[in-house]
Amino acid sequence: MRLARLACLLGVVASSGFAAPLPVTLIWKAPEACPQYPEVWSRLTERLGRTPSAEGASFAARGQVEKAENGWRVELQTLTAAGAGVRVLTNSSCEELTRAAILVLALAIDPTLEPPPEVKPRSLWLALGPQVAIGATPFPAPGLAGKVTLDLTPVSLDLSIGTFLQQRLTRDGGRAVRVSVPIEGGLATCLGLRAERLLVQACVALQAALFVAEAEGVERPRLGQGALLSAGPRVQARVLLTSWVALRLVGDVSVAMLRPRFLFADDSEAWVPGLVSGGGALLVEFKVW
Repeated sequence: MRLARLACLLGVVASSGFAAPLPVTLIWKAPEACPQYPEVWSRLTERLGRTPSAEGASFAARGQVEKAENGWRVELQTLTAAGAGVRVLTNSSCEELTRAAILVLALAIDPTLEPPPEVKPRSLWLALGPQVAIGATPFPAPGLAGKVTLDLTPVSLDLSIGTFLQQRLTRDGGRAVRVSVPIEGGLATCLGLRAERLLVQACVALQAALFVAEAEGVERPRLGQGALLSAGPRVQARVLLTSWVALRLVGDVSVAMLRPRFLFADDSEAWVPGLVSGGGALLVEFKVW
């Protein structure tokens, strides 16, 4: 049935909307969300570097794009003087799928074409989820984190922002200090290894946090707020649930390069953030593009 349909393609040039005789005939069917026939034909012509002419052997092809479980799939049926063939391509992006299909068709029409230079895929992810900090705050501190990731493959850039819940620290003499981190953030450069649904990365991260200390029932600390600046390694993993949703697990260790020292009015120490700290987060990620 397929071979008979392809064979008929060679006879429909006159009704295809292109001036006859054209040895290259293409039927392309795709959902509205994907590139349509006129654009595909134009890009195929551009990829060949010339408008198909009467030179060479006749070539007929049919492409059928359909929604798949994890994105899109296209079945390419071709018919040349050498025989018929079928090839199936898949991709999470219909645009990228169409780009790959055009390349396959162009190379089938003209095997002497040079393949285009490899374009590294790029994507942007937004993430949100719970996090915990250990070491910098008096006790393990739960909080909330958000992250923007620009994936340039194999390198990615992470920009994160978050907050931690307030804690109460009791010092000698019954004096107490309430410690909070209203905002913290970081920038990381990561390099990773990618499998089909798993991405594991090692990163170098620079982090900054604003600490606020308030005394209870006594003089306010001499320094009411201050910044902590730290740097260190980070390890993170992304597990794809679908082509657009993933889970990200993050763990890091950092050493403080700058940290505030909170003192009571009598110069006794109220609290100082830890020199070495760590943390972790479990985030749900959404692919923007």
